[in-house]
Amino acid sequence: MANDFVEFFNEDMAQNYDDRNKRIAPIKESLHFTLSLILKTLPNDAKILCVGAGTGEEIIYFAKHFPSWSFVALEPSKPMLDVCEKRLKEAEIIDRCTLLNCYLEDLSNNKKYDAVISLFVGHFISKNERVNYFTRMVSKLLPKGYLVNVEISFDLNSTNYPLMLEKWVEAQKVMGATAESLEKLPEQLEEMLTVLAPSIVETQIKKSGIDNPICFFKALMVSGWFGQK
Repeated sequence: MANDFVEFFNEDMAQNYDDRNKRIAPIKESLHFTLSLILKTLPNDAKILCVGAGTGEEIIYFAKHFPSWSFVALEPSKPMLDVCEKRLKEAEIIDRCTLLNCYLEDLSNNKKYDAVISLFVGHFISKNERVNYFTRMVSKLLPKGYLVNVEISFDLNSTNYPLMLEKWVEAQKVMGATAESLEKLPEQLEEMLTVLAPSIVETQIKKSGIDNPICFFKALMVSGWFGQK
């Protein structure tokens, strides 16, 4: 899954990622706004670890609204990290950021953070590794620190799945999906990605050391949880 992750987020994907996501901006804006309400009680000098930082969109949002926070952008895809660095420089916040081209398990230092954020990464983690993934993130938290996880999550075996898939297709069309990619979408969700029912995701988060994860966000097949260590 690790190599597949890097291959998926290649140079072409990195260069076009932001443009595709701008087309569903209202969903991202709602997510960011809600997260800012959840995390606003963090210390003024909070240190945030962003796992799978992508092109830096979330960091730029939080840096604007919390001008004393600092960030570590962890991103295994070099093309994505290059775009992230460019965007952080353009936003004039690069001096508040550390960029790391590696996986979470490669993070060897013992530094702890006020929040660890994983947005749209969980569904790329294989089922057998997901509890370890959450546990590693929780191990990086300071006492009372926050874990945030947002991913594609739905019960693909439920009677509601065909209707949800129909609406998920509409979202992909807005993002510019081709007829070929739409035809492969069910296979991608069921075989290429790790799309799990929300109840399973919550159980996995609990096993990592977050006793009471709270589902705070829902938009079609996107679900988000937060919890305190």
